[in-house]
Amino acid sequence: MDSTMHSVGVESPTECIVSFKGGISVENEVLDIITAMYAEMQKGFSEVNGRFNKVDERFDKVDERIDKVDERIDRLEKTVHKIEHEHGEKLSALFDGYKQNSQKLDILNGKVDKLQIEVSGLALKNAYHDKRIIELAQKIK
Repeated sequence: MDSTMHSVGVESPTECIVSFKGGISVENEVLDIITAMYAEMQKGFSEVNGRFNKVDERFDKVDERIDKVDERIDRLEKTVHKIEHEHGEKLSALFDGYKQNSQKLDILNGKVDKLQIEVSGLALKNAYHDKRIIELAQKIK
């Protein structure tokens, strides 16, 4: 405390105000002012608390929505994983089938090439024989 207060014989600031202003009426005025300030502060705190409560409610709603979005994302991830797995197996089977078809086509193409050569050879022999038959038929006449 201030040494001036002790020299006057006053222990607190309120007593100091009372002793300088002369009495209880000043003390009552100070008490009324403090009470009014306290009431205003309580009102302000109530308003702030109300606002915080509203903000908390909104955050709770946002949290709920985020939880729902998280659940949907989890379901989507599982679905995508399932699709990737199933389609991966299907694509693998399709690729195996493609390879088998390609190999069979290569084999068939080789056989067709051989048959074309044989048919060409037979066509030449047939043409030769036709010519010989014509020649022999002319000799017989």
